Amino acid sequence: MNEALVKESSGIKGFAGSSLPLPIFIGLRYLRARKSNRSISFFSSVSLIGLSLGLAAIIVVLSVMNGFESEMHRRILGMLPHISVENDSKKIANGSEEITVDNWLGFANRVLEDEAFSQDIKAAAPFVNMDGMLNKDGLMRGIRVVGIDPVFEKDSSVLNQFVMAGNLDMLSKPSQNMLIGSSIAREMGIIIGDELTLVFPIAKAGMLSARYHTFKVTGFFHVGAEADGLLAFINLNDAAQMKYQSSRIDGFRFQLFKVDEVDRVEQKIADYYSDQFQFNSWKSTYGQLFQTVKIEKVMTASMLMLIVLIAAFNTVSSLSMLVAEKHTGLAVLATMGFTSKQLVSIFLVQGMFISFMGIVLGLVLGLGISYNLEALILWVNHFEFIWVAPLKAEVEQGDVLWVSLLAFIISMGASILPAMKAAKIQPADAVRYH
Repeated sequence: MNEALVKESSGIKGFAGSSLPLPIFIGLRYLRARKSNRSISFFSSVSLIGLSLGLAAIIVVLSVMNGFESEMHRRILGMLPHISVENDSKKIANGSEEITVDNWLGFANRVLEDEAFSQDIKAAAPFVNMDGMLNKDGLMRGIRVVGIDPVFEKDSSVLNQFVMAGNLDMLSKPSQNMLIGSSIAREMGIIIGDELTLVFPIAKAGMLSARYHTFKVTGFFHVGAEADGLLAFINLNDAAQMKYQSSRIDGFRFQLFKVDEVDRVEQKIADYYSDQFQFNSWKSTYGQLFQTVKIEKVMTASMLMLIVLIAAFNTVSSLSMLVAEKHTGLAVLATMGFTSKQLVSIFLVQGMFISFMGIVLGLVLGLGISYNLEALILWVNHFEFIWVAPLKAEVEQGDVLWVSLLAFIISMGASILPAMKAAKIQPADAVRYH
């Protein structure tokens, strides 16, 4: 006991030249002293490394999923109408004016020029949708043909960014030209200049028949999504004549600045047009897909958080061993007037150090990999012994903040049990164990 008393007394005397509170000073002193105990040092190192690797893994995975979600928004939602304003046959029969090639812009400008929508709507473009069959030398496949006006489509979708052969301007005038997806072209062996037959079914007087139209392929596009194997684009007037034999079109689309606010903006537009048309948004077709991606992101982060929990168990082990080793010294401190709160603070300092260092190292590693992921993948693929698909990482500050905070709370929570055990040590223990 005398030896322990001398050690603790000498430690407290060393505190005289320090500006730190006494419990923190002793906690840091124990932190340095544990280097003499290899078992405690090992468990502490494992805990710190585990926390760092767990946090880094979560940040990298979340960043990759953010990049994936961002690309989905850009490629898929960039091709879809965010909000579509469409003709309704029943409302037209009751006297509503139909949307045509000539008047659609007037309808759209009523919204575009209204200050109430200036922060919501970016652009508008007309469209006609048709489902049919594409025929090349007897090879058939289903396809959705979309009639567009390239002048307005360039501002309303990302199509022009992904044209890989030809250009969108070839669809500016009625010319029976067609722009098709790269997957369709590859599957059917289509090249620029090929003539294709579009079979468009129609129902008339209870009978089902078909119209046949010949189009010339003037370009390809490659979005890297479902559209490559599903869509083809033609001139708006060509599509209107094929589907309606008039200037009538299906409607027009609005491109939003913020796609997540589609429900609010759609309701505003519906109220503005006073139930004159029918309205649809991207959520009706792809809403479930994007919701699933968000759920997977949360579930993946939750599973990876188990690594942090394992590191927390190692923190409990290392601090419990330290409490056992310093049992007599702590009893001596209790005889010198240390309160339970001060004894708890000593070991919370240990946990805070492990948490802080683990989080800092995890952030450095995780953010370093995330910001340089594309370069790292290129470097790995350079060796040619393994091929890693290109990935894009997108770091979001909110994700980094909540993951770091949760890791800190878990790690600090693991320090409480050993600290509470230290607080229960009685002054008489200094005599009992010696």
